Amino acid sequence: MSSLNSIRPSPSTAQRLANSQPKASESPLKRVRVLDNTLRRSGGFGRRSIGTRSNRSSELPVGGAQHQRNRVAVPRIRHVLVNHNSVASAANTPSKQADFEAVFLNEGVWPHRPGSDTLRYHRKTHRKDFFQGVEGALPTQGKTWSDFRSAVNPVLMQPKNLRLYYKKMSQVNQEFVQRIKALRDIDTQEAPDDFLNVINRWTLESVSVVALDKQLGLLKESGDNDQAVLLFKYLDDFFELTADLEMNPSIWRYVKTPKLMKLMKSLDGIQEITSAYLDEAIERLEKEAKEGVVRPESEQSVLEKLLKIDKKVATVMAMDMLMAGVDTTSSTFTAALLCLAKNPEKQAVLREEVMKVLPEKDSEFTEASMKNVPNPRACIKESQRIYPLVIGNGRFLNRDSVLSGYQVPAGTCVSMVPLSLL
Repeated sequence: MSSLNSIRPSPSTAQRLANSQPKASESPLKRVRVLDNTLRRSGGFGRRSIGTRSNRSSELPVGGAQHQRNRVAVPRIRHVLVNHNSVASAANTPSKQADFEAVFLNEGVWPHRPGSDTLRYHRKTHRKDFFQGVEGALPTQGKTWSDFRSAVNPVLMQPKNLRLYYKKMSQVNQEFVQRIKALRDIDTQEAPDDFLNVINRWTLESVSVVALDKQLGLLKESGDNDQAVLLFKYLDDFFELTADLEMNPSIWRYVKTPKLMKLMKSLDGIQEITSAYLDEAIERLEKEAKEGVVRPESEQSVLEKLLKIDKKVATVMAMDMLMAGVDTTSSTFTAALLCLAKNPEKQAVLREEVMKVLPEKDSEFTEASMKNVPNPRACIKESQRIYPLVIGNGRFLNRDSVLSGYQVPAGTCVSMVPLSLL
């Protein structure tokens, strides 16, 4: 565990703090408080903790860090604050871009990222019997992460695969629109208070088309497929419990708490249902092969190509897509809707553009029509600028680095929060 002196300030910074430097005999926590008070008096701190979202563009954190073990957010400061093995740096200056670059350049051959501890525990310990070292892209680090990405990237990173899903996604979107029409108030035309639940169903349905090569039927009036609804619930529990266990203080790393065991049950459920859906896909593909159905590679689905690599790889990748794709898509879509609702004139421009390529109410997006609609892409990007999906990124430094004039030792966890883009 590094001391306060592990990170050394530049001469100019040291001179500024010289008159109020704490004694060496004082505890690290007290020494942090002294620096805290010094910087507060000089206007160095903001009033919010790193990790909170601001509505103001004039007071925004640029960089920061969290303690490696307890994940307690470090207050926003202009210079470097050390709390054992953490560093925070949040000045609103262009030099922070250089700090971000330095962190990425010093991450080594493979990135070491904080987070996903509970998912890692599930795959490495709790269900080691199933995963057997194939742990996916989300919780892994180092060579294990690199090997998995190397296996799936040739399939997942091919833009031409998008062509396979235009019609399937269009079908899901049509069902989503019909669901909205059925749910909205007759008089006000407003969606119900629990509309986010419908959005989450739509995103799970959309991700499942790629991850499971299957529509789950969650948007239909009779869309109460027990297995699909259970998968929906397990994913919802996963998002809530993971955030609780990893962001808040918890003893789960030492004691199997009730919340940890509930999360393990949800992850077990996701694994079992995903495996069942993949078994269905394999059975369907085998039946087609016996019937002489042969599709060229350009027409084979993502799941079909992943199954050719390895069934376990395909299963784990499908789970990763469900976990990483549902909540993120819902948040992105909700942010775009909010921005359009607050800017009706931009909504009118967007609608006019879409109507040109989709003139009829049952018109479907095609590859050609998607090339002629710059405004939807612009709206999504601008909504992400205003309401970012994530507050930043994190890395453990692989080697000693210099950030904002401070020498930061290897092994330090650095959080980069580029909210100055707002």
